[in-house]
Amino acid sequence: MAIVKTGYQMSVTLLDNSGNQTTMNYQLVGADFATASANAGDILTQLELVSDGEISGYRMTEVWQEDALSLPASS
Repeated sequence: MAIVKTGYQMSVTLLDNSGNQTTMNYQLVGADFATASANAGDILTQLELVSDGEISGYRMTEVWQEDALSLPASS
């Protein structure tokens, strides 16, 4: 059992003209942070072109998961 890196993801927050907030999540393509960052930049550029909302912020995260999860036995 080990915690392993499984990739990167990005959350983008958009605001509409009423101030309503929407958060969108994306799985990023890239084996390293630099490539994932470039992928994030592409997504942000395209999102600005197709959305009427304003991007108020975004967050990139590195995702880690247990690769051999072993659940406890039920009683």
